[in-house]
Amino acid sequence: MTSPCAARRIRISAFLLFLLPGFLLGGCSTESVSVEEPIPEPLHFAAIGYGQYGSLVDTLEIVIRDQETWAVWQDSLRPVEPFLSVDFSQAMVLLIALPQITSGYGVTFLSLDRMDSEIVAEYLVEIPAEDCLTAAALTVPFQAVLTLPTDLPIRFKRVEEEYRCTFGPRRRGAS
Repeated sequence: MTSPCAARRIRISAFLLFLLPGFLLGGCSTESVSVEEPIPEPLHFAAIGYGQYGSLVDTLEIVIRDQETWAVWQDSLRPVEPFLSVDFSQAMVLLIALPQITSGYGVTFLSLDRMDSEIVAEYLVEIPAEDCLTAAALTVPFQAVLTLPTDLPIRFKRVEEEYRCTFGPRRRGAS
C-alpha cells in the first residue's frame, strides 16, 4: 500500500511525463514567426545626367519638383553630356551628389521602390580600395534620374561598395 503523498507524487509525475513530449515537440516546430515586410513595388526611373565635377561641398540627396529649383542645381553641376530636358508637369527629378577629395568614386541609382507609405530610392556609392591610385582632386560624383511625380515621401538608401584595382596579392621584388 502506498501513502497518499506518494500517490499524489506519482500522479503529478505521470501528468508531467504526459506534458513533457508535447513541450519538446512544440519547440521543434518549423513554423517561424515573422514580421511581414511590405512587398516593394518597383517604379520606373531613367537617368538624365551624370558626372564627376561640380561646385558642391555637401552630400546631396534631393527631390526636385519644379524647373526653378532644377535650374539652380543644374548650374552647380558639370555633367558629361548636357542634362536631358524635364517636363515637371509629368515628372520629378531625384539627384544624388557626393563631394570627395580624391578621384575614383562613383554614384549610381540602383532601384526606386514604392513601399507602404514611402518611396525608397536606393543608390550605390563605389569607393576605391587602398590599392587604387587616385588623384588628389575635388570631385563631385553625381547622378540625376527622372521618375513619375508623387506626393509620397522619398527616403534615400545608400549602399557602399569598395572595389579593388589589383587582382590577387601583389608580387614583391618583381621588376
